[in-house]
Amino acid sequence: MITFEQAKQLKHGHIIYSNQATNADGSPMRWRISGKVKLWKTRPYHIKVPIKHGLYDNSYLDHHNLDVFEIDENIAHVKMLPNVSLSVYNYTGRNTDARSVTVGPYTFYFSYQTIVGFYSDEGLILSENVWSNTTGRHINEIGDVERTPRDEFELKLKEFL
Repeated sequence: MITFEQAKQLKHGHIIYSNQATNADGSPMRWRISGKVKLWKTRPYHIKVPIKHGLYDNSYLDHHNLDVFEIDENIAHVKMLPNVSLSVYNYTGRNTDARSVTVGPYTFYFSYQTIVGFYSDEGLILSENVWSNTTGRHINEIGDVERTPRDEFELKLKEFL
């Protein structure tokens, strides 16, 4: 769900994702912001944002359908799964792009939009940091376990999924 505050921050060219409609390949439908956010002084909780999908499909993101769209493609995809509870939590306690996503009994840790850790039958598995200092800090805040080399981590993640 896109919050009202997130919707106010959208700019021309940003991409949002439907959590109800999919493309032919099963991925969440992408919509591009195609114009300026419109707000009203007399109706402070009303918003209207022009959006576009494909060549001819134009519509609006407004205060009635904010719950149909997501900023993050991963969250939109998970919300389309049937009978799954979803919780998203910023595990750092700071204003960062680190979050954990719990889907049913499974927990995945993200830094920005990359999975850097998850719980499996082996316990907590964390990737080594091959990115930035900030991502390294995100990984350190998850837990103090031995880091798995990235290629081995990706294999374990694929086996787990």
